[in-house]
Amino acid sequence: MKMQKYYSTFIVLVFLTVTQFNQQEIYASKKIKRVTTEITDKHIVLYSTSNFIYIVPPEGFRADTAQEKVLFGLMSEKYDAGMRFSFRIDYSDDINVLRNGYNILKNESMKINDFNLKYFKLKPLNDGSKIEWLVFADNPFFSFYGILSYDIKFDKTLSKNVEKAIRSIIVTRNTFVTPENNISITGDFSLLDLKFVQRVSVPLAYWTEDGLPANATKGSKVVILGTPPSQYISKMDIADNAIRSLNNVLRNSVLNDTNHSDNLIAKRVQPTEFVALPGVIIEGVLESDANKHFIAVYSVPDSKVSQFYAILAICDEDEKEELFERIMKFKETVSL
Repeated sequence: MKMQKYYSTFIVLVFLTVTQFNQQEIYASKKIKRVTTEITDKHIVLYSTSNFIYIVPPEGFRADTAQEKVLFGLMSEKYDAGMRFSFRIDYSDDINVLRNGYNILKNESMKINDFNLKYFKLKPLNDGSKIEWLVFADNPFFSFYGILSYDIKFDKTLSKNVEKAIRSIIVTRNTFVTPENNISITGDFSLLDLKFVQRVSVPLAYWTEDGLPANATKGSKVVILGTPPSQYISKMDIADNAIRSLNNVLRNSVLNDTNHSDNLIAKRVQPTEFVALPGVIIEGVLESDANKHFIAVYSVPDSKVSQFYAILAICDEDEKEELFERIMKFKETVSL
């Protein structure tokens, strides 16, 4: 059974109410153009965390370092002191960009390297003096969108330059995103025989069969290693607190879905030592599907510090014996 059945997907919704065009025509599937773009000396870095976003700015634009309520963007004083090409990152929540009615002047879809990119050139029906551009880009690891609005008097000069800039966008992964940089514990990760999901998810690192995030993986196995925050507990409370803490990790950090109702149901608990600390090994199933099995290794420091150390592995029933054996071998290599 595929993992995506249990995890919500990232969705970008664009609502456009249009009177001059049939909505089915606007969103009709078009032949997607494939564009291969290389980073040049004209590109600038717009964003750099788990991914780097590069763009060749339109003439008269520069990186904007003073935007409020947006993460990054471009600004222009050549055309208008208030003109900004603003971008936002979306990792987890659906984006609803509500529009009150537009004439769609351009609608393009393409694939730039491994990224899907779609952009619209729009003219508001209730304001004939404005032009807007909307840009949406995503792959299984990362998504973002951008908005630019300007006075129509600049369109003759700006239109081709803005479109050229959009088509110059390049996204690359940050090679410094590694398990060691995400979490404060390490081990022989080769024993997991899985691929690291290359995203910033501090204080967690996780692996799937194909290296794609939980919402996009084609496989059924996921292994999570982390040191998330936790309240101080006594040794007598370790098992109960482990289940609560691991459920929070699963929903809030890996699934990115606080509304996810699934729970880990413990079937077997035994004491152990993990990273030279007292802990427990827990085996069980997911509440929603008894065919989904998990094993967790969990420990907390004796002193009153606000974190715990954990491994959580989930797989189908027929994969249980092999994966659980690998987890126990991996456990012995983990250290602070």
